[in-house]
Amino acid sequence: MHAFLETRTYENDFPLSSVIHKDNNFLAHWHIDVEIVYVFEGNILVSVNEEARILKAGDMAVINSTDIHRYDSTNMQSEIIVIIFHPELIGHPAGWPDETYCNPVFIENNKITELDEKVRNNLLRIIHDIHEEYAKQKPFYQDYLQGLLLELSALIQRYFFSPLSGTVKKRIRLPDINKIKKAIEYINQHYREEITLETISDIVGLSPSYFSRLFAKYSGTNFNSYLGRIRVNAAEKLIKTTHDSIISIAYECGFNSIRTFNRTFKSIKGYPPSRLRKVGSL
Repeated sequence: MHAFLETRTYENDFPLSSVIHKDNNFLAHWHIDVEIVYVFEGNILVSVNEEARILKAGDMAVINSTDIHRYDSTNMQSEIIVIIFHPELIGHPAGWPDETYCNPVFIENNKITELDEKVRNNLLRIIHDIHEEYAKQKPFYQDYLQGLLLELSALIQRYFFSPLSGTVKKRIRLPDINKIKKAIEYINQHYREEITLETISDIVGLSPSYFSRLFAKYSGTNFNSYLGRIRVNAAEKLIKTTHDSIISIAYECGFNSIRTFNRTFKSIKGYPPSRLRKVGSL
């Protein structure tokens, strides 16, 4: 299910992946890994913490460790490459050296084209080589990938990061994010239980109205919509993989009536939950 807190696993225990996505949609989430995005074609909305941009072909984004981010391709088409890696691969457990922290960085195509031709071509070549090397996994590919990643990270820091003072960094770190992260973790663990706006705001120590605004700003959706989506995704998985009745699954996933479940499921998925059983998913 699409959860805010994403615990990533990697193939062959090497903490790097490179995937090409078409028309990517992904709920707001966060993880300890660093994410580098490059847009090959089309447009896509990328939101990081409190800033959102529509990225176009040739644009990039660098998403830091623990940044809350989401992808939205509604009414748009795109093809992007997403390189995700554990920050220790570049020697910095927090993602980047403290003196070059960025939050976030959106790199527009015109900034890339302004680079020296040799530097620009090298930057794009490395992105391509990382994806190709990850896909083919030739002998010693892990060492080769780490070398490419170090080179890519160095280029990004040299040409797009700026040294920040401690005061600026403290402001950019957005301390309220920690409260949203705490709420996210609680929802992920307790979505089967009754959760209201009042109870979750009390857990994180915010007023319901302020929490509601903060949650919407960082997640791109309101609290009730997100909770409903989490519950529907969990129910969908159970419908597909078990013989339990749809009614029992609905209650197991936190819904208090089958009517509410059916209405919420259809609004999110576009079809009723009964269709999953009719098409013989089991």
